[in-house]
Amino acid sequence: MSLGLMTPIHPKWDDFLDRLEGPDGCNFRDVVRNGKKDSTWDCDNTPNRPIARKHLAALGATSQEIEQSLGFFHAFGGHCDCEIAFNVQDSFESYMGRGRRRRNP
Repeated sequence: MSLGLMTPIHPKWDDFLDRLEGPDGCNFRDVVRNGKKDSTWDCDNTPNRPIARKHLAALGATSQEIEQSLGFFHAFGGHCDCEIAFNVQDSFESYMGRGRRRRNP
């Protein structure tokens, strides 16, 4: 069975975000710089979105579903891997008129 279009209302959305944000993804983490707490992550800032592609495929998405999902992410502000985590859910929920369900990484 295929995954289908990945959106914030997909039953595997939280799993996808956990993978995207985790150590095998963008690896969001806190660091200390010059004695101050800061955040950092890994992202190549390209529209190719290799991390999202990898995790969509691991969840069972077909090539077509990956491309459709990336198009959806782009439409809702996910222009690179980290922007999927930062923007897509909030933009989608704002578009749908819903409150926020999950905090940014």
